[in-house]
Amino acid sequence: MKESKKNGFTLIEILVVVGIILILSSVGLSIASSVTTRGKKSNSRSDIARLEMAVQSYANDFNAYPPNITNAQLVNLLTNTAVFINNPRWQGPYLQFDENDIVGGQFVDGWKNPYQYRTGGNNSTFCDIYSFGEDEVNNNGAGDDINNWTRQ
Repeated sequence: MKESKKNGFTLIEILVVVGIILILSSVGLSIASSVTTRGKKSNSRSDIARLEMAVQSYANDFNAYPPNITNAQLVNLLTNTAVFINNPRWQGPYLQFDENDIVGGQFVDGWKNPYQYRTGGNNSTFCDIYSFGEDEVNNNGAGDDINNWTRQ
């Protein structure tokens, strides 16, 4: 009887290896997605704190918080020196940002949605600043929204 020499891998061995690779890659992608989401949330909290400090600095100089205005108007109010060129109270710009933080003239979160600003609200003595969060749905600061009145 002749001994047959085995060359290569069997189909079962190849399928097992491919299955293991698929399982490991799906776990890796899941972890990467989770880390990215946590990073976006952390950056949004940091941005909200920066906006809050900028608004507070503006209020200190003008003895009033900016009114309920759009995000783009708020960015212009906090950064544009030309708006206040003849006003001695102006001590700005109150907000510095990277070009990646601004889309369409609006200060945006990690999901590229504009931050929301309103006076009063949940911070009745101050202002509300919040992001729609990961689901990108406006829950008025609740749900997965990231805000400045609950330190998450």
